[in-house]
Amino acid sequence: MIRFRRRGLALLGTAVLTAATVGAVPAATATAASAAPRALAAQGTPFGSAGFAEFGTGSELSLSALNTGSTQLARVDQAFSATVGAGGGLGPALIDPQTGAVVQPAVSGANATARGSGAEVGLGLTPAQANQIQLGIAQAKAPPPQTVGTIAGPEVSAIPLQIPGVIQTGVLHGFASANYSPTFCPVGEPIGYGLGSAAAPTTVLSTVVASPGAAASSTRSDLFANTDGTFGLQTRVSETIAPLVVTLAGAGTATPTTLAVTVQGTSASTPVTLTAITDGEGHSTMVLGNADPTVSVVLTLAGVPLPAITASLGSLAPLLNGLVGPTSALHTLLNGLGLNLSVTLGDGHTVASPLRDANGAVVFANATNAISGSYDLLALHLSLGSTVVTDLRLGHMEAYAALPNGSIACTVPVAKVASVPNVTAGNTFTWSISVPSSATALADSACDLTNIVVTDKIKVNSGSPSFTVGAISNGGTYNTSTGTVTWPNLGTYHPGDPPIVLTVSVSIPSNSPAGVLQDTANVTAGLGNCTGGVTGITTLIGNVSNVVLGGSITLIAPTVSAAGVGAGLATTGTGPLLPWIAAGLLAMAYATRRVVRRTRRVQ
Repeated sequence: MIRFRRRGLALLGTAVLTAATVGAVPAATATAASAAPRALAAQGTPFGSAGFAEFGTGSELSLSALNTGSTQLARVDQAFSATVGAGGGLGPALIDPQTGAVVQPAVSGANATARGSGAEVGLGLTPAQANQIQLGIAQAKAPPPQTVGTIAGPEVSAIPLQIPGVIQTGVLHGFASANYSPTFCPVGEPIGYGLGSAAAPTTVLSTVVASPGAAASSTRSDLFANTDGTFGLQTRVSETIAPLVVTLAGAGTATPTTLAVTVQGTSASTPVTLTAITDGEGHSTMVLGNADPTVSVVLTLAGVPLPAITASLGSLAPLLNGLVGPTSALHTLLNGLGLNLSVTLGDGHTVASPLRDANGAVVFANATNAISGSYDLLALHLSLGSTVVTDLRLGHMEAYAALPNGSIACTVPVAKVASVPNVTAGNTFTWSISVPSSATALADSACDLTNIVVTDKIKVNSGSPSFTVGAISNGGTYNTSTGTVTWPNLGTYHPGDPPIVLTVSVSIPSNSPAGVLQDTANVTAGLGNCTGGVTGITTLIGNVSNVVLGGSITLIAPTVSAAGVGAGLATTGTGPLLPWIAAGLLAMAYATRRVVRRTRRVQ
């Protein structure tokens, strides 16, 4: 495995950070805060307000033909995948600066997108235009979490495409999944996942992919568990390469010059991978996996086949340079025709070109806790003056990951409500706590909450009301000296299930003074039973046993009113006021009688 390592270098999407509400509290004023039981985990930024940025794209084959800079005769992306995400949201369409492919369509109200397609073909394009022909394509955006297609088929497009002289394909397949919710973290499954595959034989212009079912590309971005209980970010691109035959146009001979490349990893299905990793705590790394596969190259020069070369990629690169490099016979032949040829194997860069929107503006800027890189298994560039005759990339990959605000803390969304906003002395009310805040609050998670513990601290916010704690649900206990209700083991919660609802009944004595009560619920939980979501892959999320999640919400309610305040006359019917009331009524009756008599005399 070859590793690229570089700290603090990446391209980060500019984002407006917005804070997320941890819990919804109807009919009362509430404040929400995150709490983590470990000191290091408490340093993480809650996911809903994190300025994360990720971008990845891969294409098993990317081809641009007759590119003058302002137009392209044809652009082809086969087995294409991409994912883009940003905490501050996404907007205009984003263009891969190296291949010209659209990695993200224009969106609004989305923080994560994913794309996957079997093949895309564009004819007569300007640089900002998307390919007009998109086959086996799937696109997803979130929030809310969205999945388009199925990861293993059936194919989105099963009808082969045939455009004589341009492209002929086999069965094409695309899949996309995007998971983002400001209330929680997409743990246990990707933030974005795109997959594209093409069953060959496929012919694109003068390029033939000759092995059935061998071409596939996938791009995914995941949160992974740090050792301190927070989360880092990683973007991984995987490529399964099909055998390739390239016919070099304009070689000036009756028999064309061809270059055949076959890539064989540790097995026929072993992909080459490029992974950008940052833990958000000062450590960022690019990792290239299976990057030295066995490669077979057969060059037929003007109809004359040269001896086949089979070697590891690392040892093959200098041999290939001897065949097609600046001093080679092929280079001399093409130069005589005004053509310039550049062929590279295993070309990797730890800082990739900046991502741009459809207007050409750079949307990523340098940031800390970030990393970017790109890699081409094979890159072939043939030009005539300023016109690019052929720009071919086999196994093209780009990956970015950035956490400029540091590592991420996943907070459990909690809701709390009082049964009444106001209570009069002598009455009772109930506090209700929901963990999580709703059945959809963990919609972007593919892990269970485990070992759930809840504590509920009761205190006076203002005034001097008194209270007595009564019935407590779910086996909770009350400590009178600390004013705390504790539920030490609420078990496991599975995303999508109804929330765990806890209740505490409180009585207000009839002689209680007025005031306002305050109640703070704190939750801790672990993660377990992670499924990998739609991908079924859990190996990229790290050791979640290190993770302890926290969540907290404070409810300032209800308001306590003293007995009789604002209630008018006493309702008992007895007491020292009764004689005075009776005397007043008699005096009013006597005065009325005299007025009536005087009126009669006047008449």
